[in-house]
Amino acid sequence: MHSDNIGAFLCYDPRDPSQTVEDRATWQLTDNAILITATMLLAMDAERSRINWERVAALADLCEEPEFTPARHTLPKKIASRKETDAMLRATLGLARRQKPAT
Repeated sequence: MHSDNIGAFLCYDPRDPSQTVEDRATWQLTDNAILITATMLLAMDAERSRINWERVAALADLCEEPEFTPARHTLPKKIASRKETDAMLRATLGLARRQKPAT
């Protein structure tokens, strides 16, 4: 990540026609939680992850609408620490790895 925007990650955005899911060189930095989550799922196991990119695009739009974006002054005073966040991500990825794909 090469950005001053903490929380921005290189992700695939299906709304951008200049990006392709197969070519990471076309991906852009984003702080959109939906795009970050979908890209994490893709990176974790692209073969088993059945990602509906049309739905991701719709949810990403919703995520960026002002009425759904909390103002900075409404954020909780206690922000999760890096250690807490890492533990949550490890637990989530561990659960996803244990799940079997639907057949």
